[in-house]
Amino acid sequence: MKKTLLLVEDEAIIALSTTRQLQTLGYSVIHAIKGEKAVEIFLKNKADIDLILMDIDLGKGIDGPQTAEIILKERDIPVVFLSSHTEIEIVAKTETITSYGYVVKNSGLTILDASIKMAFKLFQAHLEINRKNMLIKAGNENLRETIEKLELLNKSHIQTEEKLLKNASRYKRAQEIGHLGNWEYDIKTNSIWGSEEALKIYNLPLDTVSMDLEAVETMDYDKTRMKQALMDLIQNEKPYDLVFQIKPHGSNDWKWLHSVAELVKDKYGNPVRVEGVVQDIEKEKEAEYSLRLLNKAIRNSSDIIFTINKSGIITWINKAFTDLYGYEQNEVVNKLHPGALNFHPLDIEQQMKNWSELDLSKSINLEFKNKTKTGEVIFVEIIIDPVFDEYGNISGYIEIQRNMTDRKFTEEKLRKSEKLLSITLQSIGDGVIATDLNGRITRMNSTAEQLTGWSLKEALNKPITDVFNIVNADTRKPIENPVKKVLETGKIIGLANNTILISRSGREYQISDSAAPICDTEGNLYGLILVFSDVTEKYNST
Repeated sequence: MKKTLLLVEDEAIIALSTTRQLQTLGYSVIHAIKGEKAVEIFLKNKADIDLILMDIDLGKGIDGPQTAEIILKERDIPVVFLSSHTEIEIVAKTETITSYGYVVKNSGLTILDASIKMAFKLFQAHLEINRKNMLIKAGNENLRETIEKLELLNKSHIQTEEKLLKNASRYKRAQEIGHLGNWEYDIKTNSIWGSEEALKIYNLPLDTVSMDLEAVETMDYDKTRMKQALMDLIQNEKPYDLVFQIKPHGSNDWKWLHSVAELVKDKYGNPVRVEGVVQDIEKEKEAEYSLRLLNKAIRNSSDIIFTINKSGIITWINKAFTDLYGYEQNEVVNKLHPGALNFHPLDIEQQMKNWSELDLSKSINLEFKNKTKTGEVIFVEIIIDPVFDEYGNISGYIEIQRNMTDRKFTEEKLRKSEKLLSITLQSIGDGVIATDLNGRITRMNSTAEQLTGWSLKEALNKPITDVFNIVNADTRKPIENPVKKVLETGKIIGLANNTILISRSGREYQISDSAAPICDTEGNLYGLILVFSDVTEKYNST
């Protein structure tokens, strides 16, 4: 294949002569007169040029060595330098550049051709060395990667062994925590093997390797059902999944167990053994029983009870809810609380606002006024308790409502009676003082305040003897307070006409009074009332 040479020569005659000579030798020649032009030609034809003949001195502009450096940055190519000089300083210019020969101009065509062929051989040798170096490098890299893989594989084996040991320990611990054991029944030998936890569940010695099926039958359990289930699995491959009670070996207490097993066959399809697990579910059964009792109590509770998820959606209501509000399950469940309950709270906007502002991370107690489905107004006391999961996060809420309508009406009635009583007491001209069973003041009207010199605020909860200070008008000796007599006898007591009340300010009033017991509807005494009048003027006029 014809080789293409790039001749870089600034002297036109020499370039023409050299080109013709090279062409006679079968080379294709491209000529460039300047270094800059040589770079331009090479960049356009670098895939086609096989060797460069480079004159060292190119006149103005970049010289030959500079031109060669630029070209070699683009592609590795053999460069043979040409020069009319043999001085050391001229030759030294090419020493830092990868070159494949130095030819003195006018050395003859034979020398030039030989130099070119030698340059091609050197370049091919250079390429082969590079190729081998790359192969060696790639081999070393592959070897390094192989070593790394072997090290990782060895490390993986070590880690796998460690994991197996850990998993075995964890599996054993998991069985202990879950009270879950393995067992196997060998059909041919009629023997049973159990893991350590299985032996614990059946209260068997931990050094028990295996035992006959008959040995298991010494324990109390539903033998007929258990044996039938085992035979159904072996003969008919019917699923084996049993919950049963048993008295473990040497125990007098019944225990709930859950056992699941599957049949194992040989390569010919013949049953060879049964592999199963057994779990102690006594605590779960106890919890299940407690849950049933609790569920029954909640369902039959007279209080309204319903559950709400953490998004505020009602998930369940009890019968008391339906009885009070008149709404069925499908009308309330899966609806947002409180806005979409459809039981028409009178202050729904305020309730929605209050609900959004509640701190639902703790128990809340409040009161609301609602309407039932028929429009009846009811008062309810509400308790909302958050329900937390095992991580301490709120998973939902339980809300309990108690119908307070009757109590509210009673309270309102009492409040009105209380107000009427207060108005009545303040309207009469006599002094009135009420006490509890201990003789401590619970109420006073304004007349009593005026005559005793004590305000109700000051006298409240004080013994009546501290406020109602009475003496005999003749002897000036203290008179036994009538409260004590009333509390002892339960009867109405009156004072003598010569009784004087000494006010807190020291002023004296001639009074007449009477004390009477206060009883509830069943006749039980719970306080007394003292009524007294200022008769000073009337007494003095007589």
